[in-house]
Amino acid sequence: MASEPLITQAPNSSDATQYAPEPSGLSEAQLTAMCAWVEQQSASNRIGIMFEHCFEAYLNTQQCTLKPGFEDKRFQPIHSRVQVNLGRQKRTCGEFDFLFYDQQYQRWRHSEIAVKYYLGLGEDLQEMSAWVGPNKLDRLDLKYRKLFDQQLSLSAHANAINTLSRYDIDPTTVTRHFYVKGMLFLPWRQTSARLPLCVNPNCERGYWFEFDELENVQRQTGVAQWLLLERSEWMCLNDDLNGRQKNDYRAKAVTTEKLTPLVEQLLTKYQRPVQLIAQHIDKNKPLTRYIVTPLGWSETTAPPLTQ
Repeated sequence: MASEPLITQAPNSSDATQYAPEPSGLSEAQLTAMCAWVEQQSASNRIGIMFEHCFEAYLNTQQCTLKPGFEDKRFQPIHSRVQVNLGRQKRTCGEFDFLFYDQQYQRWRHSEIAVKYYLGLGEDLQEMSAWVGPNKLDRLDLKYRKLFDQQLSLSAHANAINTLSRYDIDPTTVTRHFYVKGMLFLPWRQTSARLPLCVNPNCERGYWFEFDELENVQRQTGVAQWLLLERSEWMCLNDDLNGRQKNDYRAKAVTTEKLTPLVEQLLTKYQRPVQLIAQHIDKNKPLTRYIVTPLGWSETTAPPLTQ
């Protein structure tokens, strides 16, 4: 929850605002317990599901500070993944990611959340359509439209109003928020780019390249060790790898000589991009994230213009 958000600007037509979590002030023991709870909940290794559990865990840690000496959970009750059905039909027309009551401000909040990783393709990276997901199943422009045109406007839908009434929620009093985390990966030879206006200029960034560029990257970047991230580790912060998880990082890190066959094996087995963290020979340099894609990734079919 501590990293910079990815999307910070809503379209002018939307009244939704960015949800900005406040510093939790949790102790190391509380953080450890929270992480353990998230791991218990996350039977799936899908990054989006794990992020939802992280967000719910965050909400559960926040205390109400209405007056000195008063301590209670700030957000209660909390409802997650609330489906909206079409009348009596079982087919759904949408889902609220989170509905929760803010005791401090005495209002219901509707939050749509996501964690996304996009790779820049093409020359004009200021266009939202130039940013494509690693598996090429989505794009930044598609997610942006869906987030504001469908997900955050759901509470105005007639069937959604019926759903909200079952929770004693007046839809006219619900405030809408978005909370999108993740990273953008530039082509590795490109050190900077003008980003889409909706994107946080301080968002987390890395670089991507196809497998046949791996040896060039190794030669030119001065990297001493590499860490291949499992899907469940994509959300971890670089600071964590220098801090609480530093010993784990050192144990799992591989040298440049061993990296190529390992990456080739993973790309062949799973046919999907691999994420790496590089520790430079100059240890004063920050850790750098890379995504390695299969050969020909940039030439395969991108998502359609509409979904």
